[in-house]
Amino acid sequence: MSSGATADSGSAPGRLDLSRDFLLRQLGALFSFETTIVLFLFAGIYKEDARFAWIPGDITVLTFGLSFICGVYLIVRRGLVFRREAVIITGMAILFVIWALLSYLWSPSINYSLRKVALLGSLTLWPLAAFALIVSHERLRVRRFFVVLVLFSLWIATESAVALLLAARSGIRGFVTTSLSTNYLGLGRVIGPGMLVLVAWYVYFLRGFWQRLFGAGAIGMYSILMLGIGSRGPFLAMCIACLYIVLVNLRPARNIRQITLRLLVGMAAFCLVGGVVFYFATSGAELPRTLERLQEAQEEGFEGSTRFGGYATTWSRVDESPLWGRGIGSWPVLTGRGDIRAYPHNIFLEVFFELGIIGLVLFFCMLFYAWRLIPSRRVLQSEPWMTLTIAQLGSAFINANISGDLNDNKLFWAFLGMMAVCALRRPLPASSGRTADAAVPALPAQPSISS
Repeated sequence: MSSGATADSGSAPGRLDLSRDFLLRQLGALFSFETTIVLFLFAGIYKEDARFAWIPGDITVLTFGLSFICGVYLIVRRGLVFRREAVIITGMAILFVIWALLSYLWSPSINYSLRKVALLGSLTLWPLAAFALIVSHERLRVRRFFVVLVLFSLWIATESAVALLLAARSGIRGFVTTSLSTNYLGLGRVIGPGMLVLVAWYVYFLRGFWQRLFGAGAIGMYSILMLGIGSRGPFLAMCIACLYIVLVNLRPARNIRQITLRLLVGMAAFCLVGGVVFYFATSGAELPRTLERLQEAQEEGFEGSTRFGGYATTWSRVDESPLWGRGIGSWPVLTGRGDIRAYPHNIFLEVFFELGIIGLVLFFCMLFYAWRLIPSRRVLQSEPWMTLTIAQLGSAFINANISGDLNDNKLFWAFLGMMAVCALRRPLPASSGRTADAAVPALPAQPSISS
């Protein structure tokens, strides 16, 4: 696909292209496979909103079917050519799903286990396969996905801001529950990934004063929203992932001017944070909802937390069948909750309890292989989409260990599959003086598998 090199050549780190052609390309991203997969991943955020009641059927199923049909078409049109890394990580995921399906044979659950394994093998496995086999195959598609993601997050951020303003005018304190069809947690899981895209955009592409000012303003608005909606888990995951992006691109100061500038920025940030903390500590003003919930969690402690209580209960019972596990969907039944949808809110404990050591080993193999794909820091400093993918996976991984179950954390599986993008390597600059970006082919020479 010859257009891949052209598209990438205009996205070199350190240069922001705002030409008419660039803007038209971004608009074209709205009518792409990446749009269908974003609409599918976040269907639960908006599908029950009254504005979409005219759409027949379940929006999750409809967007899944649309993205699946488009994905199969793209794979066939490409000639069934895949990268080795994409095939390996998809194969590992399929083995994990097969083991989960086998564990259904000894699961005490009847209804929930069948539904859970069916979703795991379809709506959950598909994002990983789609991102590994299709999106990560070309930088153009990876970049297009992140463009669609940040546009979608902008819509959700706007809805959240309106809900917060209405709540403030009415004097209501508490969770944001009236924005679309989700609560504070769902909103945070969209705004957080959008924030990571903005931070990577700021670090890699913005250089002029006005560009940086605009980028800082957008990041500031997202930060205020994340502080206001009460989504503490996604907020912490977002902060850690943002810090990773910054640290990857932190280069040693080359002169006294850079040293002075960094000291001033550090002092300004310290004074700002210290001033905010001092204000809330001395004025008696109410904390932003997210910080308030973090303070509540600290005051509850381990023993007073329902979430940590579930962790302790799960851990105390994993030794009853450590090798094979108790079977997919067995957790709610064996913890006295009945044959209903329930889970320990920790992906490791969930896998260990239900799928045993064998399932845990299969799960760790996927994580270890993804970790092995991470290139050196020097490479990441010139690869914004790789850095952003790693940061998104880290954020989704943190969320998966504090909230949701295997099927809830579709973003984790999606970015696990997208780690195959790390197999793409930019060639060194040509001796003729061309930049490395200009010499990037759409499909660099890498081992591939064709069928």
